[in-house]
Amino acid sequence: MTPMPILVFGVTPTTAIGTDLAYAAVTKTVGGYRHWKQRTVDLQLSSWMAVGSVPAAIFGVYVLTQLEDWLGSDFDDAVIAILAGALFLTGIATLIRAFLKSMHARERDSIDPMERRHKVAAVLLGLSVGFVLGVTSAGSGALIAVGLILLFRVTPRRVVGTDAFHAAILLWAAGSRT
Repeated sequence: MTPMPILVFGVTPTTAIGTDLAYAAVTKTVGGYRHWKQRTVDLQLSSWMAVGSVPAAIFGVYVLTQLEDWLGSDFDDAVIAILAGALFLTGIATLIRAFLKSMHARERDSIDPMERRHKVAAVLLGLSVGFVLGVTSAGSGALIAVGLILLFRVTPRRVVGTDAFHAAILLWAAGSRT
């Protein structure tokens, strides 16, 4: 959603990012709650992702404010370029997932038992998505979902539920810092 207010309405990038974070936090909270009630959320996986994503998102917002001071008048163009890169990365990850779909092992409903390698992968996914989200507001849906599919091979309904639930946590953390 962030590019729309910037490109169509001329809103400054930081205002567009903050607005997107606040709006998405509310909508993902409603969706995450509904999925939690339907038992389509992997709470353990979501929690481990949050260990990385929450501090990374807060740090991303801090980096964004530092970039604004450092770049001055070039800041808006830099943020648009960074946002474009994040959206490009999302598209590439989605294509990779589509091509590798047939090579994946059977999808699963949960990761049980959750081994150390799963926890590390979840934290690293959270770190990367959290930072990108803190800087650009992009990734709370697409990047998390692609990461869940590629790294953990969970079923589509579990991807959607875990993604929405985790995104709500992540967006409230990032949105409170903007």
